[in-house]
Amino acid sequence: MNSDPADRASDPHPVDEVVRMNRVYTERRYDTDPEYSESNPVYQQRVQRMERAVLGALGALRLDRRIGELDVLDFGCGNGRWFGRWRSWGASGSRLTGVDLRESVVDLARRAFPDCRFVAVPEGALPFPDESFDVVVQSVTFSSILSDEIRGRAAREILRVLRPCGVLMSYDLAMNNPRNPNVRALRRKDLDRLFPGTERVRAARITLAPPLARLLVPRWPAMAELLESCCPFLRTHLHAILRKVPGRERVAIRPGTAGDVARIVDTHLRSFPGFFLTFLGPRFLALLYRRFVSDSDTICHVAVADGEVVGFVAGVTRKADFYRRLIRHHVLSFALSSLTAIIRKPGVIPRIFNALRRPAEAAESGAEACLMSLGVRPDFHRRGIASRLVDELLADLRRLAAPAVSLTTDRDDNEGANAFYRRLGFALHRSFTTREGREMNEYVIEVRGKPGGRNP
Repeated sequence: MNSDPADRASDPHPVDEVVRMNRVYTERRYDTDPEYSESNPVYQQRVQRMERAVLGALGALRLDRRIGELDVLDFGCGNGRWFGRWRSWGASGSRLTGVDLRESVVDLARRAFPDCRFVAVPEGALPFPDESFDVVVQSVTFSSILSDEIRGRAAREILRVLRPCGVLMSYDLAMNNPRNPNVRALRRKDLDRLFPGTERVRAARITLAPPLARLLVPRWPAMAELLESCCPFLRTHLHAILRKVPGRERVAIRPGTAGDVARIVDTHLRSFPGFFLTFLGPRFLALLYRRFVSDSDTICHVAVADGEVVGFVAGVTRKADFYRRLIRHHVLSFALSSLTAIIRKPGVIPRIFNALRRPAEAAESGAEACLMSLGVRPDFHRRGIASRLVDELLADLRRLAAPAVSLTTDRDDNEGANAFYRRLGFALHRSFTTREGREMNEYVIEVRGKPGGRNP
């Protein structure tokens, strides 16, 4: 691997590097010194900022809803101090794993969190099967590694054990410290080089420069918060989220996010040519799917292959409430976004106004929770993607205690879709005719108490 020659004069020998790292950590007493505990307001302020960043990322990635089902690896866990936070957020102790070079701190972690798994890895190789973890966290671990060879080896091991669409959360120095020759920055370009086959979901500088924090936090904490919020050039660490991209032949399912909306819209347009929502245009669809990936009572999953969204499913926990909220808060935005379609075909105006009656119509449904939209790109048909997407949606609704889930689809000239839903266990609840004369079938499936969906 190449590296910035300004980072260090020469690449240390791997064996010497491990010895050096053990010595430095022992001298710093990071795992036992009160300076690195939350009794120190400076350290507490830094950790609270990190905590906000991690929780914000989990929420943006829609992982906060199933945090108890995530397999998490802390790479360079030290004494396990972050495991208490993960457990307080809802993570299962049996699914939390920590690794560190030093057996002594691994022993501290085991005593503090006996229900979690901790492993000493003095050689650096991770003793886990491929694709074992949904989330890998590294916090100021890579900046402690000066050797390109060891950095590369560690990154390859992380990628190996990370599942497709799994997430790496990295918090590390964004710049070198001229007073500390034992650290080396981990910049955006370093992350891109070390972790090929990932996409950078977000990256932001956080953490007020430690000298300023030590001066301001004990005396003027509000001033410290203000400077960190308003002055990015005073932030010394990079918090980055990378997501592992599955290859084209490996389709993975993950929660949809705001960054996926454009690709979801593209998939919708390819999947439903000639349909009414497609006619209303991409701007209308973007507004709609933005609600599915961001509202608290909505669910959206995407199927990803080679970094591209090739399928999606969207649903709601309470259909009537969802429609009421759209009409109350977003009706003007939706009207403006469909203006071009109205000009092209004024005859659609009555159909658009009929949408205002959706909350009342939803009350007649066989279930409050609803599968609202499902689409797979035509070039990815017949690969089981649609059924996997439905499984994920039903599993989420089951976790949210929905007793049953409904959906509607065209009754006529649509036997393929009707048969598909019947194969998945949906039962015909009713047939009805819309105000526009469209013949529809409504299907319902009970999900309370049923086993989870099929694994991807």
